[in-house]
Amino acid sequence: MPFIAVLFLYCTAVMYNMHMAKTLIKGAFNFSLFKGVKRRDGRKR
Repeated sequence: MPFIAVLFLYCTAVMYNMHMAKTLIKGAFNFSLFKGVKRRDGRKR
C-alpha cells in the first residue's frame, strides 16, 4: 500500500508541476505578445 500511495503522490506532484509550468509559459507568451502589440501600435502612430 505505501508504494501505491507514494506513486500516487508522485504522479499528482508531476501533474501539478506541469500545470504550473504551462501557466507560467502561457503568462510569459501573453506578456511578450502584449509587448509586441504595444510596440506595433507605437510604430504605426
